[in-house]
Amino acid sequence: MKTSTRLSLNQFGRGIIYQVAVIMGLLALVVLIQRESFTLCLPVNALLVVAVFPISVIIHESAHAIAAKLVGLEVKRVQVGGGAIVWRGSVFGVDIHVGSLPFSGRCLAIPTKATGARWRYWLCVAAGPLASAAILATVWQSKDDGWRVFLQYDAVNPLGVLFVANALVLGATLIPWGGGTAGAMAASDGKLLLTIPFMRDFDGQLRGAHHALEAAFAMEQGDVDGALSWAEKGLSLVPDSASLLCVRGSALLRKGDMKGAREIFLELRERPGTPVPVRDVYENNVAWASIFLDDPVLHEEALRAARRVAVVRELEAWAHGTYGSALVRCGKPHAAMSELERAYGNHNDDIGRAHNAAWIALAEAMRGHPELAQKWLATARELDPACISIPFAERKVDELADPL
Repeated sequence: MKTSTRLSLNQFGRGIIYQVAVIMGLLALVVLIQRESFTLCLPVNALLVVAVFPISVIIHESAHAIAAKLVGLEVKRVQVGGGAIVWRGSVFGVDIHVGSLPFSGRCLAIPTKATGARWRYWLCVAAGPLASAAILATVWQSKDDGWRVFLQYDAVNPLGVLFVANALVLGATLIPWGGGTAGAMAASDGKLLLTIPFMRDFDGQLRGAHHALEAAFAMEQGDVDGALSWAEKGLSLVPDSASLLCVRGSALLRKGDMKGAREIFLELRERPGTPVPVRDVYENNVAWASIFLDDPVLHEEALRAARRVAVVRELEAWAHGTYGSALVRCGKPHAAMSELERAYGNHNDDIGRAHNAAWIALAEAMRGHPELAQKWLATARELDPACISIPFAERKVDELADPL
């Protein structure tokens, strides 16, 4: 088993805050419903539901993975939780990621052969809800009063806790949502179960999702050329796939093709039906590409867009990093420092921190601190020698040092 862990204290703290908010909301709801018969067992059971919920997610996602293996799919990754990655490793040859907010999950699997792919994939999707439903049925049959087991409030109720946690997981996964601009395969279990049997060009959609997945993995490994190759092959199958276009645009950003990346994210940003959070990411990427281009008008547009995204995505390091960089590009290094330092402290990957360090170096040079600028450039090189912000910042720092 191979493992690696990286998580800043700020990110871990945000994860705890989110989870405490969920706990308090659940407690408030229970107290409101049962205010006439409130006992200390109510908050205890509510806290136990929150504690057991991630276990229910693990069972659900494990069922997807086991079923995938049984029907001949290749399991590429199982992810439990969102937010920053607190643990990653390999279990039985499967890539495992655990996030700081363990209230969601994903099992990423692809067919290894085309025969019967539609129904084999459908069975893999169905296995997660079936596992959650099986637990509910088991608890149902364990008491004479059946489903009323989870309404017991005068004692700590392990069976009720298990019932409620799995009912929440099952309900959340069966709600038909997702897909759309993200791609037909990027949907909830419920929507996939309903649409896979009738999906046009299922094989093409699945191959497109496969290529997007491989491209994303290549990006994670730093293989930008490999990511571009996977994305372009996938786009030949599904030309309008937002996930493939997004990976291709991200790869172009990493290669320094800012004009090409900007065009992609502009097109994605303007697509009708794009969810607001996704649109924020696209707008941030447009702003990021714009600040590298030699067009002052685009720099001002980038500053306005990045400011808006940093406000609405206040907890995201990447949003503050882009906003701080745009401030530097628009000649406001003093205002930029707090944004860039915040982003540097909150990023959980060396690539993002390298970008922040390079732009902090440029801001320090603009503020008349050449020694600090060189220290930050050295930090950026140590974090990610291939970071495209480094040569940009080096060139600008040299121009400030020798304006002639």
